[in-house]
Amino acid sequence: MNRDPPTVPDDSNESFFASRLKMHDGATYFAWLVLAILFFVAVSVFVWLGSIPKKIAVKRNHPQVDAINACSWLGMALGGIGWPIAFIWALTDFRSNPLETSSTSGNQDSQPTPPSAPTTESQQITVLKHRVEELEQKLQAANNQGDLA
Repeated sequence: MNRDPPTVPDDSNESFFASRLKMHDGATYFAWLVLAILFFVAVSVFVWLGSIPKKIAVKRNHPQVDAINACSWLGMALGGIGWPIAFIWALTDFRSNPLETSSTSGNQDSQPTPPSAPTTESQQITVLKHRVEELEQKLQAANNQGDLA
């Protein structure tokens, strides 16, 4: 058995491997198409994952939506390290902050809402009338003490 090595045609100045790199057949085009589709899918998944914490925060009416969005995208840019933090932050119940009291919120006269809110219109009117009477009494007391000019 005599095996001759592959030879390059005499009329070409290119090497054997350079001529093989110029191959343009259907399989090459199909491979490039598959790579382009995979790239598009990867970018789409990346964008979708990066926007999930913001969508959750907006839906839950979170006051720190912009910070959550920034943490999410910064986390995605750093390889996904901060993304779980943004995701959990978006899911936290921001209203139940134990450090926030009525004196720190700046609204010292505000009363907590009743545990069961009135459901019918007549109950709501009764509650509002009661609140107006209380506010009128507080205003009268402040006028008598000379707090209001």
